[in-house]
Amino acid sequence: MKRVLALAMTVVLVLALTACGGGGSSADTPTDAANSFLKAVQEQDMDAIGAVYQGDPAEMDLLGEATGEEEFPAELSTLLSEQMQKFEYEVSNEVVDEDSATVDVKIKTVNIGKAFEDSINEFMEKAIAGEISSDTTEEQLTEQLYAAFQEKLAAAETDYEGTAVLNLS
Repeated sequence: MKRVLALAMTVVLVLALTACGGGGSSADTPTDAANSFLKAVQEQDMDAIGAVYQGDPAEMDLLGEATGEEEFPAELSTLLSEQMQKFEYEVSNEVVDEDSATVDVKIKTVNIGKAFEDSINEFMEKAIAGEISSDTTEEQLTEQLYAAFQEKLAAAETDYEGTAVLNLS
C-alpha cells in the first residue's frame, strides 16, 4: 500500500482533468483550464470547478476516493482533507491538437502515503514488542491505528512530487 494515499490526489486530479475545458468554460487555453481547476480544488470552490469541468462537480469526492471508507473518524477525515488541499502545482508543456490538448502538471504535495506507511510500521513494531494487549478488541486496534495515522499525517511534510500528463478537451 506504499504511497497509495499520497498518489490518490494525483490520480483523482488526472482523472478529473481528463474532462476539463468544455461546456461554457471561461478558460482561454488548456493551461488556463488546468490552472483554474487546480486553484478551485485548493479553495474547494465548486462553482469554479464547474466552470472548467465537464462532469458534475458534486460527484468529485476527493476524500472519499482516498479513504474508500464511510466510517473514517471525523477529525482524521478533516485533517486528511486539509492535507490533500496542501499542494503546489505547475502547469507546463501545453500541446493543442484541434479539439483536444495535453498539459503536464507537476504537483508537490503532502506525502500521505508515507505517513500511512510510517503509522502502520510503528503500529506493527508495538504489536511485535508486546506493547499491544492480546485482549485488545478489533475496534480498539482500529482506533489506535487511526490515532497513529493522524499523528503522522499532522507532522507530514509537503515533499512528495509527481508529474502527470493531463488530457483535456
